[in-house]
Amino acid sequence: MKRFMGLTAAVLGLVSVVSGAQAADIGFKGIGGHLAISDTGGAGSAIAFGANADMGEFIPHLAFHPSVTYWSKTYHSDWKITQVRLNGDVRYEFSVNSRITPYAGGGLALVHLSWGGPAYYYSASGTGAEINLLGGASVPLSGKVDGFSELRIEGGGFNISVGATMPLGS
Repeated sequence: MKRFMGLTAAVLGLVSVVSGAQAADIGFKGIGGHLAISDTGGAGSAIAFGANADMGEFIPHLAFHPSVTYWSKTYHSDWKITQVRLNGDVRYEFSVNSRITPYAGGGLALVHLSWGGPAYYYSASGTGAEINLLGGASVPLSGKVDGFSELRIEGGGFNISVGATMPLGS
């Protein structure tokens, strides 16, 4: 845990130093939603859904994109597993001469997982932190909506998602 906290402090310190050299454009820039197929570990895959936000750039091309994702799955007819994940991701948006903008990034997640069976068995839950790695691409779908597709490696699993973000303001 000390290593995790040290890494977090180093990343935040680096962002602070670099963002001081260039003007940051942080603020609520867009909001949207996404659908995903998530690897649930031992229970197979599940359909997930969630909300995402565009919170602007620390420095040019380095943007903050938090999100929340939820999935729930019943397996073996009476056991249920549920996950709620709050992601704080930073992504680097590559500058290319195209409408499509590829990106790569990562971040930290607060994950709550609960599972349980029939009443005569037991249920349990836990909350912890995990690291995210991600890559994807975004493309303007219209003047008012941007679409994206993304592959995320989350802790011990992964998800593949598609979504849309509606830019706010001018």
